[in-house]
Amino acid sequence: MSPLRMLKVAVFPLALFLVAGNSLSSHAADTTECYALGPTDFEFYINIDGLSRPASEQTIGNQIVLGYGITPRLSGYLGTVLSADGNLLNSSSEIATGLFGTPWDSAHLDLDIFLGFNHNHAGDFTISPGLELNWDAAPNLAAWGLYTRSGMTFSGSSSLDGNSKTSKLLLALGGYWTIVPGHQLLIEFDGELQSNAANPSHLRNNDKEWTTGGVAIGYNAFLQESLELISHIYIDIPEDNEDLSFGWMFGFITTM
Repeated sequence: MSPLRMLKVAVFPLALFLVAGNSLSSHAADTTECYALGPTDFEFYINIDGLSRPASEQTIGNQIVLGYGITPRLSGYLGTVLSADGNLLNSSSEIATGLFGTPWDSAHLDLDIFLGFNHNHAGDFTISPGLELNWDAAPNLAAWGLYTRSGMTFSGSSSLDGNSKTSKLLLALGGYWTIVPGHQLLIEFDGELQSNAANPSHLRNNDKEWTTGGVAIGYNAFLQESLELISHIYIDIPEDNEDLSFGWMFGFITTM
């Protein structure tokens, strides 16, 4: 796989499908591509969110992803997350599985679709479909490009008032610039829209239906023929008297 093509391997599936559990940052600045055929992908990430906030409001965690290329345009994955707060307390774990594929792939435009399933230590189950549309100024990511990403998460919840279903619409807009072959800078903005099927009006008073996320600035580099560095810093845009906070993510992707 060439350096430019490798820079487009899949970071997004866990980023979308683990967001429902709020274990780790969902702000990986990267685009998506199917894995090579067979058990060919291993991904490892370390993440810290909420820097500048009290330790009890921070999140420290680790993600591991195993990917399998089923066909040239269809892949599957299995991922896990372990996390805790800044005091290394209140630990949690999650597991996610899913499929993603590329039904439309051309020199300048491609469409990726996703379907994921997530289960966390508290017993919550989430279903997450999504899609990503990419436009590249030059073939094989040789120059610069833009991408937009959207995904839904559907989960259940229970309270004294009974059971209900909650959904979130996750939105992101990003772009990349290939500085030299094998090295990219990326920027991505995100946010989410939440609703509650049992009580659609519950957000009309003090709670906001739309939540602005923040901006991620990333640097991805092809280190060897089969090894890619993935990194970003994340700035959380304050809302409702929140304090400004930061996060960072560092990891690597190995193509076997």
